[in-house]
This record gives sequence, C-alpha cells and structure tokens, in this order.
Amino acid sequence: MARHPSNRLAVAAAALLLALTTACSSSGDARPPGPGAATPGPVAGDATVPPPQAGPPAWGGELCSQPAVTCAEHAGLPTVLVARPGSRLDDVVLVDLGGPGTSVEQTLERLADLDLFAGHDVLVVGEAWEVTPPTDACLSAEAARVASWAAITAPGSSTGASCDPSRWRFVPADYRAAVADALAPSHGRVTSGVGVSFGAVRVAAALTADVPLLLLSPAPVAGSSGAVDAARADAVLQRARALCAGRPACTGVLDRLGAGRSLEARDYEAALALVGSAPDPDLLRETVAALGARTGTGSADTLTRQAYAATFRYGDGAVLPNLLSYRAGTCGWYSGTGAPSPTSPTSEADATGDTGLAALLDAVLSCGAGPTTPPAIDLVGRRGCVVTARDDVVTPPALTRPWTSGGSALVLRAGGMSAHGALDGTAASLLSRVPASLSAC
Repeated sequence: MARHPSNRLAVAAAALLLALTTACSSSGDARPPGPGAATPGPVAGDATVPPPQAGPPAWGGELCSQPAVTCAEHAGLPTVLVARPGSRLDDVVLVDLGGPGTSVEQTLERLADLDLFAGHDVLVVGEAWEVTPPTDACLSAEAARVASWAAITAPGSSTGASCDPSRWRFVPADYRAAVADALAPSHGRVTSGVGVSFGAVRVAAALTADVPLLLLSPAPVAGSSGAVDAARADAVLQRARALCAGRPACTGVLDRLGAGRSLEARDYEAALALVGSAPDPDLLRETVAALGARTGTGSADTLTRQAYAATFRYGDGAVLPNLLSYRAGTCGWYSGTGAPSPTSPTSEADATGDTGLAALLDAVLSCGAGPTTPPAIDLVGRRGCVVTARDDVVTPPALTRPWTSGGSALVLRAGGMSAHGALDGTAASLLSRVPASLSAC
C-alpha cells in the first residue's frame, strides 16, 4: 500500500532506462528530453503536443522520470505511456491491474517485474484519488468509521462527518477520454486490452468490441453489491473450512461467521482478517491457522495485520486513501439493492441482511442504494480470453461466468493462474504474447 517508490521499482526503472534511452529521436520529430515530458517514438507533424511538465508527478514513482515514459493527467486521471525504442505507438496494450484502490505505482512495479515493457508499448490509466486525493478530514472520518471491529458504522454517524466517496468513482467516459488524450499526440492506437479483477470492468467499458481482451480474474461485469458480497463471503468460508481440516476451535469461529445472526464482537477481527488475506492463498492459510489459536501473540498479530489490510489501515488506525477508491469503485458500479441484472450472479441472495461475513463486507463498503442507473457493458461480439484461478475466493465462478455467456465470444480458460490476479501460468503466457495470443484461446 506504500505510496513511495520501493527499492525494487527503482532498480526496475534503472534497468528500463538503459533499454529505452534511444527512444527519443534526434531527427527533430520528437519533443526535447525533459522530466516526465518526452514523447516516445516519432510524433506526427500535425500532432498537438502538450507543454512539458515541471517534473514527474508524485503519483508515478521513479519510472515517470525516464525519457521514454510519458506521465500526464487527462480527464482527472493519471496516465502512464511506456514505449519501446523507435515505436510508432500503433500497437499499444492498455493494461489495468484492477483494484479499486490500486495505485499507478503499484501497477508499474508489477509490470516491470513481468518485463512487459520490453516487448510491448503499454498504456496505464490510474484512478482519480491519486490526482485529487481525499482531504485529511475525509480520511479521519473514514478512520473513525472503521475504528472498532465490532462497530463499523455508516458514514455520517456519530463517529465523524460523512466522507462521500462518489467523487472518486469509476466514470467510463472519463476513462475513455484519458485513453484518447494520452495517445493523441502520437496518434497511437490500442490494439488489445488487459484487465485484472476490477480492471477487467474498466478496460471492457473503455474499449470498443473490436479490440480483443485478456481478462484475468475479472470482477463481475454487473450486478448488486449485495450479491457480490454474498458470493465472496460464501467462497471465503468454504475455502476456510477446507483449510481448517476438522480443528474444532477453527471451525467454531467459521460457524459463527457463517451463521444467520449478528457477529460477536470477538469475531469481527477474524472476519476482516479472512477478507484481507483472501486474494493470497498462502496468507489465507496463515489466517485460518491463526483462528484456532487466537490467544497466542503470533496468532493475534496475524489476525490484526490481515484485518488492517481489509480496511486499508496502517499504524495506529489511520486509513489509506485507497479505501475511498475501493468504496467508490465498487459502490459506483454495482447497484446496492434491487433485482439482479441479466448479467449478475443468480445463485446467491441479492441482499445479505445484517448478519454474518457478507454483512461485514457490506458494512465496510457502506454502499447504500448504489447508482440509480447501474452501468452496463455490452458483451455481444466481445472476443479474447477470460482466465480464472482454482479456488479463487475473490471472484468465484458465479461472478465470472457472465463474461463468457450470452452473446459474448470471450473464451474461458479456467484454472489458468495460481490465485486471484496472479500473473502466472497460462495468464502469463497469454499476456506476454498479446494481441496475437488472444485469437487462439
């Protein structure tokens, strides 16, 4: 969650600089080098070139200071364009590693680790909270709202002033404008889209149906937040029961978390810990192991650490701005209540009431009624690959199935990655060869 460049990113950026220093042509058709301002590859004579920035933006980290990287803000969103030496940017891959709440810097770090920049021109569009961060008062209100495991409250309660996250929601029109504006100076063209988790929603909403997609552990294409929370809670509890291996102390906690009654105060931290560790199988195993030995210092530390992760907390309880983006992105896309849409999951209850693990997920989000007109993505004619992981408790099959149903031509590759959002296995192979790989799923 750190917002400052890590050592690993600095090393990756330095290595990338060695490979990309020849990208700025000396023929006069490229902008002069400047921090965060150089346009990689030739620029058409009639292109409108934005003025150089005073320096790389704080949200981009070390990579934004490299001459072949253009970091800018368009339509209120951060954008990063990384090109290969001499590229004309006519084969750009739009990559969105999801969230909501994932920073541009985190995305760039993961892509550098994958060495994706060596073989592709890459465009990344971030989230609005990095350009317009929440105020200290807003973050304090959020910290107060989630301060007690047993008393997560709705915004605007006695814990503090309301902090409305809707200003940081995902707006498809803004995202599309950011893509177009980032590529306009070089007349670049997106030829494939890669979306991980909620990034799948954003990429699919931004690109036309003729652009092939690689969707990895995609978030639900539509539906209600209640149905999404119910599906995830059920998947988390099922996987946790399997990991308990019949230990009575562990299964006792899970029985209470899955029961149709209000949680006991001592179970809130355990519930949040399961949510916080759910995307990582190893962390989930560690958390489940701690459920049966909650009196030990190590077990308590494990549960507290993962519970903090679930609510984007750190230190003595302060919250990261990512929490507002997580709430805004989720609540702004999925309706809070009402009948499921044709592409929403159908095997789970649409509302969770006020009990159990699903209800705690609802409380963290505090979505309320959700958007009055739920957004939609037209899947007719969409082509490419949808890759999922076995035992994915964040986007279980009930949530991913609609992507490949109806009029969609997307092909499912089940079990093609080790965990939710893990860029390995079949997912890594397809990613390294986009867009060619997407025609033979």
